Order: sequence, then C-alpha cells, then structure tokens
Amino acid sequence: MASYRVLEVTLISAKDLKKVTVFSKMRVYAVASISGAGADPRTPTHRTHADRQGGRSPMWHAPLRFPVPCGSDPRDLALHVLLRAERAFGDRDVGEVFVPLRELVSAAPPPREQRHLSYQVRRPMNGRKTGVLHISYSLSDVVTPPAMPMPVKGAPAPVTAYPPPPYGYTHGHPSYGYGAPGAAGAATYGYGAPAAAPARQDGGGSGFGMGLLGAAVAGMMMGIGEGAADVIIDAEMGMDGGGCGF
Repeated sequence: MASYRVLEVTLISAKDLKKVTVFSKMRVYAVASISGAGADPRTPTHRTHADRQGGRSPMWHAPLRFPVPCGSDPRDLALHVLLRAERAFGDRDVGEVFVPLRELVSAAPPPREQRHLSYQVRRPMNGRKTGVLHISYSLSDVVTPPAMPMPVKGAPAPVTAYPPPPYGYTHGHPSYGYGAPGAAGAATYGYGAPAAAPARQDGGGSGFGMGLLGAAVAGMMMGIGEGAADVIIDAEMGMDGGGCGF
C-alpha cells in the first residue's frame, strides 16, 4: 500500500435547514464521502446518527476519518456531505455540501490542531440555499505502511504454533489430551514430539543411511532459511517511504 495522509473531519452541526417533513419533527443525519474522478473506490463512506431533538438545526459532533493516498490529485477530489431526514415512508434529501480537497489541504492546521469552517448547504435538485453546515478538520502527516516481506521461491511455508486444547477434550477423535505422544491407536494433539520408531534388530544399515539423509535435508533447509532472511532485509532497506505531493 502506498503512503497516505488521514483527513479527520468532525461534522459538528447544521443550522436553519429547510423542513422536508410534514407531520413529524425532522431527524437529520449526514452521509460523508470523498468524491471525484480520482477518488479511490475503497475509501469508506460514513453516516452519522440522526439527531432526534435538533429539528432544522441538528447536532452530531461526529468524528470521521478518510485515508487520502499521496498519489491522488487533490484538485480532482472533494469532501461530499449529504444531509438527509428520516421518514416513515423513505428518507429524503435535505441538502448537500461539496468542499474541494485542495482547499482543506492548503489551509490545513498545524499537527494535532483542528480548524473550524462553515459552508453553505444547498438543495441537491435546484441548488437553492438551505442553511449552514459547521465542521472542523485536521490533516495528519504522511503515513507509510510497514514493508511486507517478499516471498522466496522454494522457501518452506511458515509454521504457526497453536496452543493445545484443554485436557481431556474429545470430539469424535481418539485423543485430544496430554496423553503420551505416539500411543498406539491414538492421535495426540498436545506438546512433545511423537515417539521414535523402534530400532531394527536385524543389524541392517537402513538406520544409518536415513540419518545421513535427514542431516542432508536439514542442511538444505538451513541454507534456504538464510537466503530468505537476506531477501527480506534487502526488501525492507530498498523500500522508499516517499512523501505526499500535497
């Protein structure tokens, strides 16, 4: 994943919105997203709770976070806030605000500080004015995800160690407790290595040959492990964190 910055927007409140309900008090909520031709489709869309008390002047104080990739052009992006009212027979749009991202970037406050702004709300269909939206926002420094290790061809798959199940637990299997490993007719899932096979009594040389073969395989595995570590180190050192173009 490329480097990015985090745009944190707090939707504070709205004031003097046009009433779009007839028989009930308006319960207004906001839906916020990053829109535009260069918007990343994976960027989340957030919805606030519906204020059931404020009516035409709802309050939310809802903090929302949007990752903005450094490779994106802020001239093509905007913060879109759509205000909607809950209704029994289908919610209805109240108004919307488009805030160009370049404006938020150019006037970003210092780190760990918030800047408060107010924007005119307009009706989605005809563009008429219908109240004011109050927000605050901040923009984080560049965030660079940690480097991911590169897979090495031929390297053994990592082994995940799992804790043993509780003592005496059985579920359709011969044994899942801490019994002696390698017991006859039992599959053991506790700690410890399985019991070694009994040594041959006929004096054959198979045991010695298998020992040499095991040592050779172990040496090969050690060599692969060292090569994998070298590749991972090279990948981490060659990772360019870069910076944002905005």
